[in-house]
Amino acid sequence: MANGSRLPDSSIPDTIRRNAELVVTSMQEKLGRKLDYDRESVAWLDEHIETVRKELPEKALPLFVSMYGSYLGCCLIKRYGGSWQQHNQQWAVVFENKNIAYPLVKMSKRFTNGREDSILAFFDEEP
Repeated sequence: MANGSRLPDSSIPDTIRRNAELVVTSMQEKLGRKLDYDRESVAWLDEHIETVRKELPEKALPLFVSMYGSYLGCCLIKRYGGSWQQHNQQWAVVFENKNIAYPLVKMSKRFTNGREDSILAFFDEEP
């Protein structure tokens, strides 16, 4: 990607929000599954990932990590509060108590390692 076509940092949170909304829309349209930003939806997505991760082409992994990770982070914010911020050159959810979660990193581990890196367990951990 050429430098001129990169998104400015100020637009990244909007991109994250759009990615999360795309997950909700695509699951409804393609699978008939209504997702909210709640625990039940995270649990469903955790199982869904298990069914698709082994057949996902490697070149598609970054896109899925970005979209699903954005959704997971938005779910964390809805449940626990906080905001998306740059931390250690990565997007993270920073909570009011200053604890930090990296939903995009967690999502990458979920796709790579399988159930041992459950996003539901990650979601259930109080920040």
